[in-house]
Amino acid sequence: MKNQMKLLHLSREDYFDKVMGCWLGKNAGGTLGTPVEKMWGEREPFDLDFYPEIHAGGLPNDDLELQLVWVTLLEERGLGITCKDFSDYWVDRIFYNPDEYGCCKTSLRLGMQAPVSGWYNNPFNDCMGCPIRSEIWACIAPGQPDVAAHYSWHDAVVDHAMGESVNGEIFNATMQSMAFFCSDFHKLVEFGLSNIPADCMTARTIRLAMECHADGLSWLDARNRVMEFAYHPNGQHSPINLGFQTLGWLYGTDFGDKLCKAVNCGWDTDCTGATLGALYGIIHGAKALPEKWLEPLGYGLATSEGNGGLREGDYPRTIQELTGRCYQLALRVSAEFGGRVVLGGETSDQLDATTDLGDFCVSARMQEIARRRQDAVEYRVGSLRVSIAYPEQPVISAEKPAKVLVEIENTCPDPVGIAPSIIGTAEGIRVAGVPDSLPINGGDGTSFEMRISANGPQSIGKSICLYLRLVVEGRPFGEAVPIVLAGARRYEISRSRDDAADWRRVSFSGDLLAVEPFFEGKPGTLFLKHDVHFPQSEADTTIGVPTDGMMKLWMDGELIHQTGRRVPYRPSLRDDESNYIHLPVSAGWHQFVIELTRDTAPIQASFTLARGALQHGWHDAERTWIRDEAPTHLK
Repeated sequence: MKNQMKLLHLSREDYFDKVMGCWLGKNAGGTLGTPVEKMWGEREPFDLDFYPEIHAGGLPNDDLELQLVWVTLLEERGLGITCKDFSDYWVDRIFYNPDEYGCCKTSLRLGMQAPVSGWYNNPFNDCMGCPIRSEIWACIAPGQPDVAAHYSWHDAVVDHAMGESVNGEIFNATMQSMAFFCSDFHKLVEFGLSNIPADCMTARTIRLAMECHADGLSWLDARNRVMEFAYHPNGQHSPINLGFQTLGWLYGTDFGDKLCKAVNCGWDTDCTGATLGALYGIIHGAKALPEKWLEPLGYGLATSEGNGGLREGDYPRTIQELTGRCYQLALRVSAEFGGRVVLGGETSDQLDATTDLGDFCVSARMQEIARRRQDAVEYRVGSLRVSIAYPEQPVISAEKPAKVLVEIENTCPDPVGIAPSIIGTAEGIRVAGVPDSLPINGGDGTSFEMRISANGPQSIGKSICLYLRLVVEGRPFGEAVPIVLAGARRYEISRSRDDAADWRRVSFSGDLLAVEPFFEGKPGTLFLKHDVHFPQSEADTTIGVPTDGMMKLWMDGELIHQTGRRVPYRPSLRDDESNYIHLPVSAGWHQFVIELTRDTAPIQASFTLARGALQHGWHDAERTWIRDEAPTHLK
């Protein structure tokens, strides 16, 4: 009851000033950092003191333009959006594919649903793609951090489930939501940390940054300590960037200096600068932002629609328009989620140093967010809540059954009897573990584990979809819920390319080449054969064997690429100029042979395929069979 009694007042004038400040600051920080962003983090800091490039409207940036898409999503589908709605907009509206974006969209096109799309075959779920999308949730839910966290979770898990990045977006969104009423940065940070696991790498890195400042370390010494503690070669790795974001605020003296301190730390420079600029704008308002930083950019919003990155849509075109549309959404959110913020009056509240910011979170909502499974897809079937969880991998192979955990909650006060069954089973697919009947008392839940097996590789395609049908006695038939499993990728592996007797067949989950066990901890060389059936010809194909070792790659017997220099392992769909090649491929079967050489350190490697200028993951290429195992229609 205490949470329901507290009200916060935010005048229309102050709302517009703070939200305008948010987006102006976001645009400024992103424009400052974009020209110096690199794929790999560099140990030496930068030395910027102003924009290295100036463009009217700023530089197009996913940090800001993705949130313009979310504005249209809210307006078109309403406030009840979930990760399923975000998934639709990722596929229909957003066409660029770096790192986690391309991985999640490839999984979505394969049939996976969120949150599974955010972690299956996605080695980038600890990266910055979602902590940068937090501001919209704060702007539509000022002073309602639990609501901001709710939307953040559904946003984040589509492309970052099971990763540190979910923590990063919730931290940013809850902190920014309360920044509308609290200007104490230390207090805001502690509040943001209270909403994510205390032992996660994101929280530990942010705390280290705070400790460095409290201990009197110089900015450079603090930057180096955070870098060493949370080091990752990928410039977009989330925990280190959340630490640098924190240092920028603590060590900067004013708006421009805070942005420059954050960006000069390095790593994901546009993201740290943009998030910091947005927070400053929320706290101080647009009126407090220096004209020096605003005038060169103006109030327009640059997007990537012109180069095909976004599908053209009814997105806000100016910061004024974006602010006005956020205000209309904020009015609806306040009414929908309890009305604890009174928008549009004459006065605004500012919380004092004695106020517990936690009083403005609905604890039940925050607890429910913390309990949500990120390895499961949830459905509503009548009065039943149904969760389809994949406790290992959502993958089926000829060698290993897939485990699927089904959890059912009866939200009705009366007991029900349920008859579960599997429909849509393909030839050669077997399902075990489905009970004949399930009685569940009112308000209770139950679960069972299924094992789904394949008679052989011929029974498995790119992915398979079964349906769990739950017939509730005395109730209308509900929907059958899907169970989606990707087919494991099929390879042959050998220590000798020319010894036919040494080749053996193996399966790998997703793009990862899990070859380290075959090296038995020793230096050496392995060869892998991989047959791929391309459904159509493609003039611009990106073929990659990202690895931290050395590699050579043959296609149809011709050596097409080899490692020119060692680089850290980054299994993206896009080119890192070392372990990737661009070339045309014709429709039909092609055989790739990969040579991987390991030195004294364990090796990491993947095999990736993308197509077109925007490097879309090639989800409909058949990679599940060796050619002689394939169904007749593909031979």
